[in-house]
Amino acid sequence: MPQKIDLLGVHQPYWREWGIAATADPATVGPFSSNPDWGAANPSLFLTPDALHTWHKFFFDHIVKWVMNIISAKELDYHLSIQQCHIGTQSWPNDVSRLKQLTGQEHQELEKIIIAATGNALPDDAMQPIHSLIDFIFQAQNLVFYNETVMALKHNLAVFHHFKDNIGKAGGCRGVNGPIQHWNIPKIKLMQGVANSVVLLGAPRQWTSN
Repeated sequence: MPQKIDLLGVHQPYWREWGIAATADPATVGPFSSNPDWGAANPSLFLTPDALHTWHKFFFDHIVKWVMNIISAKELDYHLSIQQCHIGTQSWPNDVSRLKQLTGQEHQELEKIIIAATGNALPDDAMQPIHSLIDFIFQAQNLVFYNETVMALKHNLAVFHHFKDNIGKAGGCRGVNGPIQHWNIPKIKLMQGVANSVVLLGAPRQWTSN
């Protein structure tokens, strides 16, 4: 059933009995549900987003790869290398496409300039969902949230999902075996819960491992 609606299936997850009323029979539903500390537990609510892995590493593993697939790795390296140096902003004179691992700070520095650096090279219809997703990543790192900020988070994610197929049409979604015809990316699915997490638990930035 989960695969039919593009969700990742998990067979008998350990949290399957959490949230069951504490009055239930432990012999029937398991030990956690009879414990008042776990009876109302819901992992989708208390598991908070981690900026380093959920957003920054996602950016480098997916968004940068989409851009390289569309305009080529050589073209991306060239556009980044000719950016004028600014105080407080990292420059990229060497080939970004050859990097295997970056620090969280380097991810953020690259996020700041990739739209400006590749704006004339990326097709407009592919740029729109990529731009929206990067806006989402920046907005999700706010220290203070208002109703308007939460709505902006939801809006940018909705824009990405509405136009995301343009990335595939431009050739961005490719793997070693050819075009990728689906969007089953766990970290994108996790983004769906960010706005709700902000409302319930506050700014996600306080939980980051970065």
